[in-house]
Amino acid sequence: MSIKVKIVLSIVLIVSVTTLTLEWAARHLLLSRFSTIERSNAFDNFARFRNAIDAEIERVDAVCHDWASWDDAYEFLKKPSEQFIATNLPENVYKINHLNLIVYVDPEGRIAFSGARDILRDEEVVFSEFTSERIDPTHPIFRAFQGDPPGLPLKGVLRTSRGPLLFAARTVLPSIDKGEPNGFLVMGKWIDSEMVLPLSKRVGLRCEILDGSAMPASTGLPENPGLTFRSALYIQNTDFVQVMDTYRDIEGAPAFVMSVFSNRDFYRKGLEMVQYLRWIILALGVFSLLSLFLLIQWTTIHPCNMLTAHARHIYDTGDLKARLPENRKDEFGQLSRIFNAMMENIVQLIGRVKHSEALYRTVSDHSVALITLIQRSRIRYANPALLRCTGYGEDELIGTDPLELIHPDERPVLEETMKQAKMNESWSGNVRLITKEGETRRIEMVASVVRWGDEPAILAHGIDVTEKVAIQQKNLELEDKIRQAERMETLGILAGGVAHDLNNILNGIIGIPEILMMQMPPEDPVQKHLQMIRDSGKRAAAFVEDLLTIGRGSKARHIELSLNAVIREYLESAELKHLLNLHPQAVIKTDLHPDLHLIFGSPLHIGKVVMNLVANAVEALKGVGVVLIRTENILLDRPIAGYETVRKGMYCRLTVSDTGIGMDKTDVERIFEPFFSKKTLGKSGTGLGMTIVWNAVADHDGYIEVESYPEQGTTFHLYFPARIRNDIS
Repeated sequence: MSIKVKIVLSIVLIVSVTTLTLEWAARHLLLSRFSTIERSNAFDNFARFRNAIDAEIERVDAVCHDWASWDDAYEFLKKPSEQFIATNLPENVYKINHLNLIVYVDPEGRIAFSGARDILRDEEVVFSEFTSERIDPTHPIFRAFQGDPPGLPLKGVLRTSRGPLLFAARTVLPSIDKGEPNGFLVMGKWIDSEMVLPLSKRVGLRCEILDGSAMPASTGLPENPGLTFRSALYIQNTDFVQVMDTYRDIEGAPAFVMSVFSNRDFYRKGLEMVQYLRWIILALGVFSLLSLFLLIQWTTIHPCNMLTAHARHIYDTGDLKARLPENRKDEFGQLSRIFNAMMENIVQLIGRVKHSEALYRTVSDHSVALITLIQRSRIRYANPALLRCTGYGEDELIGTDPLELIHPDERPVLEETMKQAKMNESWSGNVRLITKEGETRRIEMVASVVRWGDEPAILAHGIDVTEKVAIQQKNLELEDKIRQAERMETLGILAGGVAHDLNNILNGIIGIPEILMMQMPPEDPVQKHLQMIRDSGKRAAAFVEDLLTIGRGSKARHIELSLNAVIREYLESAELKHLLNLHPQAVIKTDLHPDLHLIFGSPLHIGKVVMNLVANAVEALKGVGVVLIRTENILLDRPIAGYETVRKGMYCRLTVSDTGIGMDKTDVERIFEPFFSKKTLGKSGTGLGMTIVWNAVADHDGYIEVESYPEQGTTFHLYFPARIRNDIS
């Protein structure tokens, strides 16, 4: 995303958030204030209606007071008379005083007069509570009259058989308003729509009186905190708001429900004001957006685009001489001057780097030393001499693990040395390098820890001394072969010189005990001793035969042969049967490749090899065990421990493995030395069997690989060069 897009999006976001915030504030804060005022006005209107009802009660109470403090009324209750009724209580008295009920009750509760009239219809009506001769003793007005102290005067709302009644009750007294009460007077007025209509006109509102059961339980709206009548409900819709509350009678029970409707003109004006503010805020937002964009476009985006275009031009064309104009006086002008100065420095640095790189390349490319740089266990640089030595291309070698180029026998030591190396520390050594073709090269190496970038790295220099080491090795091998040949020649001379005489002696040692054993009964105790003499003679004869085999060396004739045929011949031999008779717990298994290649070798020597390997494997078993003989064709393209070089190609591999006691590393290293044996002296082995195996494999240009671990068995892999069809042709 470009900086221009980011700036535009940022401006749009800021202006949008500001606009929305102002719109929200206008809508919620301003409208909420209008709503609060509307709500307060609605409750004020409701209070006006309630005050009007209370004023009507006060009017009834004033009339009641005038009629109760009157000598004629006082005398009437002492001695009721029709003349008082006819004179003072005619039918029009109700309409004149806007009353519906007038009742005189004496101190004993007897009703002296009870009159009720519908002043609108001008007809008489009946209140069941005041039609009998006596008032109910439990009636709240009578109980108030008889209270101590008396509860009269009493005014408020009374529930009657004809509905709620605004009433006033006062004790009847003489005109001086003092003396002993002579009963009480009750005056009342119905609460109905006819009464509410003039009250509505008086307060200028739409008001209603409903039955006490019409009060909703809840509106889901919060109560008005400023009300003295906390139970009032506030209901609003699109056209009006309604406030409802119960008016309770003198006993505290709901008598009726007052409902006052108020229009929402004030709130609608608030909505119109918010709408105007919204358009004003939107216009200001658009204006601010365009103004900020044009300002930032001129002061920031245009200079940034110019810098970007200049940098891209240098990147695309490589023109390091291009320069920015420096005529601006602001930060971008300063940035242009710094950028131009930086380009001058870059040009100078590039010149020095090119000179240094040319010098380095000259030294590195024409050096006979192998040079590599290793960081984080990966090759970061390899000079042409190293590439030529290993046979790898630069793309193949860079990024690989350097230990993959090292001979497996030397990897652990070199890996540990690299891990323990410290900054500015150097070390040297001789390592074997494996080329791409699998060839082993000897390298005299010197390495040191240096800093490359911000991390340590290993800089290694090496000289290929393969030919030098090969010459030294050949000299050593030649000397060793001379010594070995001298030993073998000595053994051969010894064996050839005494073999005839020893065989003559051994014939007697072996033959005479056999003749004696044939002439003696089997249970004769001497048989055991004669058998020991005969077996010792046979072992001595075998020892002489081994000496002769070593002494003959590679003089045996080599022919094309199959390892499978030699193995099958040995499996049918008397030697194996005799071996298995001595070790009945041994099991011989074979896995012979059906299409095994031929090899070029001596059947006699190969047979000796198979016999010695199998004999060693069987004698290494502890109890029941398995000896496996396997043959297979294999492409050998890897190094083998103990050999400086291994010729790549097809080989026939002979494997003899056992599940016996195994050997430790020290014994494995000495196993092919003459007369080295871990077997019990005199019971089996001459110490020359594995020497015969080594010499025979070497005479056949082959290799031996040994795998053995204590208590895990031993495996011998013998590699003989294969004679495939192209070789034969």
